[in-house]
Amino acid sequence: MLDSQPATLSLSKRRVVKNSVAQMLSQILAGGSKALAAVMVARALGPEGMGVFSLSWTLAGTVSFLAVFGLDYLMIREMARHRDRRTLENSFTLACLLAGAVAVMLVAAPLLVGAHTPVIQALIGAAAYIALSAPVLVLRASFHAAEKMEYESAATTIEGLFAVAGVAVALVLGWGVAGAMGGLALGRLAALVASLRLYRKLWGAFHPRWDPTDWKPMLKASIPMAASYAFTAVYMRFDVVLLAGLRPASEVGLYGAVSVIILTVPIFASSFGGSLYPVLSRAGSADHPEVQSVFASSVRLLFMASIPMATGLFLLAGPILKLTYGSDFTSAAHALMVLSLVLPMRFVNNLAGHVLTAVDRQGKRTTAVIVAATANLGLNLVFIPLWGFMGAAYATLITEAVLTALMIPALKPLRYRSLGVLEGAAIALVMGAVVVSVPGGVIGQLGAGAAVFLLGATALFLRGRVTPRAKGVPVAKPTLEGGLA
Repeated sequence: MLDSQPATLSLSKRRVVKNSVAQMLSQILAGGSKALAAVMVARALGPEGMGVFSLSWTLAGTVSFLAVFGLDYLMIREMARHRDRRTLENSFTLACLLAGAVAVMLVAAPLLVGAHTPVIQALIGAAAYIALSAPVLVLRASFHAAEKMEYESAATTIEGLFAVAGVAVALVLGWGVAGAMGGLALGRLAALVASLRLYRKLWGAFHPRWDPTDWKPMLKASIPMAASYAFTAVYMRFDVVLLAGLRPASEVGLYGAVSVIILTVPIFASSFGGSLYPVLSRAGSADHPEVQSVFASSVRLLFMASIPMATGLFLLAGPILKLTYGSDFTSAAHALMVLSLVLPMRFVNNLAGHVLTAVDRQGKRTTAVIVAATANLGLNLVFIPLWGFMGAAYATLITEAVLTALMIPALKPLRYRSLGVLEGAAIALVMGAVVVSVPGGVIGQLGAGAAVFLLGATALFLRGRVTPRAKGVPVAKPTLEGGLA
C-alpha cells in the first residue's frame, strides 16, 4: 500500500469550506477545553499549582510523539490515496501497544529520578491520557482521510464536555492538579468511545488487526513524521521543562499561562491546514498547479488573520492575562507581548508543514524542525539562567524565525507572497489605533478590535473579487478555492 501511486486530485470548494469550518470547530473545542482546564487550575491553585500542571502537561506532550509515532499522519495520507481499512485497523493495534509503553515510561522515569509527589500524581493522569490518545488519533485519521471532519468535531465536542466537567469536579473536590489531569483523561476516554461508534457509521464494523509483519514498513514510513513531532515538541514545549529545573514553580506557572494562549490562538491555522492536508496528499507534488494556487491563497489568508491577532495580543497583553487568569498573572505581560510576535510565523509554518508532508517532502520538514529544536534548546540553556521565563520567550521568538527561514527554501517552487503581509499590516494598523482609543476596559477593546478586523478583512476580500482586470489579460482561476482568490 505505501508504495502505490497517488490518486488523481479532486477538490470541491464546498467540501473544503465545510471541512475548514468543521476542523476549526474541532480545534476550538479541543484546544479550548484544555485552555479552559488550564484557566480553572490557575484560578483555583495559583501560579504554583499552574506550574505543576504546566510541567506535567508539557512532559506528557513532549513524549506523546512516541505513542502515536506519526501513524495518524501517515494513515491520513495513505487512506486519502487508497482507502485501505485493513492497514488502518492494523495501525490501531500498533498504536495501542506504543501508547501503553509510553504511558508506563512517563510515570516510571520521574519515579527513578525522585520527582516530587505532586508531579508524580499528575503524571499518572497524564499517562492515562496518552494511553487513550494514540488509538483516538488513529481513528480520527480515518475521518480526516474521508474528508468527514464533522465526525472529528462530534467526537471532540464529546471529549471537551467530559474533560471540562471532569476537571471542574476534581478541583471542587480538592483533588488538585492530579485530579485535573484525570479529568482530561476522562474526556479522552469519551472521545475514544465516540470515535469507535463514528468509525462504524462511516466504514462499517471495526476490527482491530494483529499483523506484525506490516508494522515494520509502517514504522519506517512514519519515522520522518514522528521525528517532526518529536522535535516540534522540543522547541514548542521543552522550555517549560527547563524552567522547572532552573526556576521556581511560580515562574513556571506564569510562563505556562502565557504558553496556553500562544498554543491556543493558532487554532485557525492548524484547522485550515488540516482541512487541506488530505486533498493535497492526493496531488503528491508541489509542482501541481492547484497546490501552488491553494498555497498562495492560503498564505495570504493566514497573514491577514495572524498579524492583527498578534497586534491585539501585543497591545492588550496585561488586561488579557488579568481577565483570563487573574491579577496574579499580570507580571507575565511582557512575555505575552514577545510571544505575540511569534504568531504570524507560526501560522504559515503550520501550513507549510502540512504541505511538505502532503507532497512527500516530510524529510525536509523534519530537517528544518530538528535544526530549529536544536537552536531552541541551546538558546534556552543560555537565556533562562540569565532572564528566567523572559529568556524562554526570547528563545521561542528566535526559534520560530529560524524555522521560517528554513521552511521557505524547502517549499520551492511554492512561495510566500507579500500581499497578505501588507493587507494584514493595514488591518492591524487601523485595529490598533481603534483598540488603544476605546474606553470601557478590555472587553470593549477586544470587541472593537474584532469588529475592525472583520470589516477590514471583508473589504479586502471584496476588493479582490471585484477588481477589474486589464483588457486582454486573462485571470487564472484555480479549481480549489479553499482560501482567498
